[in-house]
Amino acid sequence: SGAPIEDADVPPVSLPGAMAMCAGSESLPSWLTPGESGDYVAECGALKLFITPFSEGVFRLRYQGDKPVAMPNHSYALVDEINSDSPHRIIVTDQGFRMCTENLALHVAEGNCSITLQDASGDILVQDPEEGGYFEGPGYLDGPLPWSVGIRRRIESNDHFYGFGEKNGDLDKRGALMHFWNSDVPGYQPTTDPLYQSMLNFVGLRGNTAYGVFTDNTFRSHADMGNTDAEHYTLLAEGGQI
Repeated sequence: SGAPIEDADVPPVSLPGAMAMCAGSESLPSWLTPGESGDYVAECGALKLFITPFSEGVFRLRYQGDKPVAMPNHSYALVDEINSDSPHRIIVTDQGFRMCTENLALHVAEGNCSITLQDASGDILVQDPEEGGYFEGPGYLDGPLPWSVGIRRRIESNDHFYGFGEKNGDLDKRGALMHFWNSDVPGYQPTTDPLYQSMLNFVGLRGNTAYGVFTDNTFRSHADMGNTDAEHYTLLAEGGQI
């Protein structure tokens, strides 16, 4: 019989794309647990962040905050239920954990569940401020809001934002404040908002890299793409979950 194979004789496993950012021993922190239908639940105090790696290029994030009545996990935008079986890896980091698919790496910080999303090249596409991105409660935009839920994320100097359904004005919506509530406005003007096709989703362009963000919420919604704060954009809805 031959001698036992030592670890040094075993060739390292090559991980494809963004999976390489989750190299090492796979493990889950105590505050992250597997959920239903292939998702995971990260608990940060009263906040729960449900994470689903839908595919190699899509993460679904669903926030459940402090509001007493949790909303059902339902999407009017999806025709059929989608159960994730996308290959992914999870490792613990000094600040939290990282979940990787072949195309994306999502880092979630312990304590406030702030997120950083990177592509396979390591470029950051989406990033929360250090204090966390999720918020809920009474607020003020261009008027008082009795209740809202939303996320706030960083804007970099080379960011541009396109989409948002039927909107007037410049094609690039950086610096815009937009409202989403289907409205039939005869004889509308270049600055009239809102109009029809209230879709709170956009294509972001950071340098030469494009990505998409879809906010799945049917309540009256708003997008502040650096209008009141040039260093952050805010997506919020007046009810439900985000």
